[in-house]
Amino acid sequence: MSDAKPEALIRVRGVTKRFGDVTAVNDVSLDILKGELFAILGSSGCGKTTLLRMLAGFEQPTSGRILIDGADMTDVPPYERPVNLMFQSYALFPHMTVHENVAYGLRKERAPAPKIRERVAEMLAMVGFQAIGCDLTILLAAQAGQLELNVMVPVVAFNLLHQLEILRNGTDAFHRLCVSGITADEQRCRQFAEASMSLVTVLTPRIGYARAAQIVKDHLSSGTPIRQLILDSGLLTGAEIDEAFDFRRMTEPGIPAQGLRP
Repeated sequence: MSDAKPEALIRVRGVTKRFGDVTAVNDVSLDILKGELFAILGSSGCGKTTLLRMLAGFEQPTSGRILIDGADMTDVPPYERPVNLMFQSYALFPHMTVHENVAYGLRKERAPAPKIRERVAEMLAMVGFQAIGCDLTILLAAQAGQLELNVMVPVVAFNLLHQLEILRNGTDAFHRLCVSGITADEQRCRQFAEASMSLVTVLTPRIGYARAAQIVKDHLSSGTPIRQLILDSGLLTGAEIDEAFDFRRMTEPGIPAQGLRP
C-alpha cells in the first residue's frame, strides 16, 4: 500500500482581494486534491463567491498566487483556464443561440462535433423531460385521487409549481438575455415577404386566379420578385400593391377574406 500524498490539483497561496477599502478575501491558502469534492462554507458576504471568481479568472487577486495543475494561473484570462463556473444567476451569451450556449463549454474543451451534438441534445431533453415528468405526476395523482382528490392536492400543487418554474426560468433567461432589445429589420422582412409565392392568394380577389397563377409561374422561371412582376404586368399600381400587401392587417386575427377586396 502506497503512502504517497495525493497530488493537489488547485493551490491557493496567500490570496487577498480588496475592493477599495473593503477586504473581500483575506490571505487565503488552501489545496484541493485531484478527485476531491471540496466545499466552501460561510455566511453571506464572507468571500466565497469572490474566491471562486478568482479561481475562474473573473477577478484578479490583489495579492497571492493561484496554481492549477502546477501552472500559475493568476494572470491567465478566464477563457484560457481549465475551469468551469456555474453562476448563481443565469448567464447566457446574448449573441449565441440556445444550442450554442449549451455547447460552449464542450467547444472550449475541443470536444468532437458529434459528441457536442449528442451532449447538447441530452441536456436540452433533460430539461424538457423534467417538465413532462411533472405533468405526468399531476395526471397520475389526479387519477389516484379520484375518490378523495384532497389527498393528492399537495403533490399536484408541488409539481404544477415546479413545472411552471422550470418553464419560466428557461423562457425568462432566453428572453432577457437573447431576445430583449432585438428589433426587426422591417425593410429586410418586407423584402422576404414580398418575394413569397403565398402572396398570390391575396391578389386572387383583385386580379383573378388565372393571372395570379401566371405571376407564380413567371416568378419560378425568372426569380423576379412577385411585386416587380405585378408592376411590370400593369395589373396593379404601386399604391394598390401596398394596400393589398398590408402585412400587419393580413396577420391580425378575425380578418374575413372579403375584407381584402377593394
